[in-house]
Order: sequence, then C-alpha cells, then structure tokens
Amino acid sequence: MKSIRIEWRKIKRKHFALVVLGTLLLLLFWQLWSTSRMDETDLIQGWMGLLYQMPLLNCIVLPIMTGVLASRISDIEHKGNTFSMLRLLIQNRSIYFAKIYLGVFFVGITTLGEVMMMLMLGFLRGFITSPPWGFLIYFFGYTLLVSIALYLFQLLLSLIFKNQLIPIGISIMGSFIGLFSLYMPGRIQEFFVWGYYGVLSNVRMNWDAVSRIIDYYWTPLNWGGIVVIVAFSIVITALGYRLFIRKEY
Repeated sequence: MKSIRIEWRKIKRKHFALVVLGTLLLLLFWQLWSTSRMDETDLIQGWMGLLYQMPLLNCIVLPIMTGVLASRISDIEHKGNTFSMLRLLIQNRSIYFAKIYLGVFFVGITTLGEVMMMLMLGFLRGFITSPPWGFLIYFFGYTLLVSIALYLFQLLLSLIFKNQLIPIGISIMGSFIGLFSLYMPGRIQEFFVWGYYGVLSNVRMNWDAVSRIIDYYWTPLNWGGIVVIVAFSIVITALGYRLFIRKEY
C-alpha cells in the first residue's frame, strides 16, 4: 500500500485523466461520425456493428494509449534518477507491482468507459434490438485483458529505456502492425499481440460488393486466444519482475 500511495503522489500532476478522457473522446467522435448515416437495416444490426468496429479502432488507439500511460508512469524515475532513493524506502518488487496496479486501474477505467460509450451510442441512434449484454461483457473482458497485456509490455520497455521516445515509437508501430495483421490469414494474426482486439472479437462481416450491403454475424468466443493473451501477460510480468528487481541504478 505504501508503494501505491507513493506512485499516486508521483503522478499527481501528470494528467492521466486527460489521457483516458482524450482516448474515449476520440473513439466517441469516430463512432458518432461512422453511425451518422445509419438506415433501418443498420439499426437492426447496430450492436453487432459497434462490436465489430470497436476492436478495429482499439487496434489503432489503445496500443498508443498504453504506451503513453507506461511511459508517464516510469519517466519520472529516469529523469530524476530516483530509483536509488526509492529503494531506500521500499523494495524494487513493490515499486514494480505498484506501477502495474496503477496502469491496470487506468486501463480498466478506459475499457469501462468504452462499454458505457457504446451503450450511449446505441440508445442515441435508436438501435432496434436490445443490447447483447453477454457479448458486451465479453467485449469488456477481452479488451481489458489485451490492454493489460500491452501495458505490461510497454511498462517493461519504459523501465528498460531511459529515452521514452523508444517505447512510444514501438507503441505507435504496434498500432499499425495490429491493424494490418487483421487482414492476414487467421493463424498469422495470432502472432501479433497488438491485433488481439480483433482476433478475440466474436463479430465478423460479410460484404456484398454488388448490393453494397453489410451483413454481420456472430462467431464462437475465442477462449484459446484468451489463454494466449493471459499467458503472454504472465510471461511479460515475470520477465519484468526479474529484470527490474535485479537492476542496479
């Protein structure tokens, strides 16, 4: 608890709320624009459309957001070289896990905000069907897990590199890789963690080029992908733990 309180004090003026709010506003404006010309057919499939589009947007936006969060949580120690002083007060492992708890909190707020935003859009646009609560819960769960995995990866990079432009650059590159990986064959997609927002999505689309009609359909939940992303998070956490507690400052 002491380490978490210290981390909260260190980020007091770093405006993390603005990072979360800015991410949600970007997603909201994007979806307001994309749903502005919905006809009756679109309204019937409105929830499926949102659950199809949001993972694609997340592949672009959330890798960068997690990179920014991890960088801002870690850069104060690099700038002031305060790791050595902190080690006199608390153990390295406590500092490391405090940073994880902090990032997971902001990632969780962002993911919850996405679901609330989708519900607001659905009622605002007048979707004909009722919200698919089970699939919305599944969307919340896998989006949270992938975002946590990316945050853990970015935190590891931010702790390793003093120049925070390197982790941020990797997060930007990852957002493009994640988006482009969704257009690769299925098995190849699974090698890129940034694209797991789309890999774990349970909504797919059929596009009729002649009639220009989009038809969405449900697919089975990808529990194997959930296992992969959880295993990735565990491995990255363990690797970061070993590197961080043994590093000399």
